[in-house]
Amino acid sequence: MQKLLLIPILLMLSCLIGALYGAIHNQISYTVSPEYFLSFKLHQFGLPEHLIHRGGAALVGALSSWWMGLIIGVPICFIGLRPKNASHLATAFSKSASVAVGVTLLLGTVTLTASFFTMTPDNIPVSAMRPNVQDALAFARAGAMHDFGYLGGLVGMAAGCVLMWRECSGRD
Repeated sequence: MQKLLLIPILLMLSCLIGALYGAIHNQISYTVSPEYFLSFKLHQFGLPEHLIHRGGAALVGALSSWWMGLIIGVPICFIGLRPKNASHLATAFSKSASVAVGVTLLLGTVTLTASFFTMTPDNIPVSAMRPNVQDALAFARAGAMHDFGYLGGLVGMAAGCVLMWRECSGRD
């Protein structure tokens, strides 16, 4: 029974982790291309003028990724129902969520790094060619980081689920 009561708390924590990850992720990509936010993302979210800056990028990151925390947290929690007690569930969930975030961050970093080696002014994706964008290459790199961030979240979820399964298999 305690495990079932713990699950909503863990899922809220997952949403908070997802929002925090999104805010931090957007700070990194804002550093790569402020124009990605100033010309695209901030307006896409309809933020007021006083939030059209780095702080707005963090807010957009939180608003656009909290739900990934829920998507990642649900299967991890479901697998986590296997242990016999709530304490083990909380510990195993913490480890699994940390692995999911770590893998997601790693894949985002790898994507961003790879974009510096593979994207050139000659092969900028058409989606980065926007009016009023001065640095289309940086815009494209930030966009690639965002696009692959969701893929990283799914791979991170798989890694977190595997760890949760392993954590729960040895203590039943």
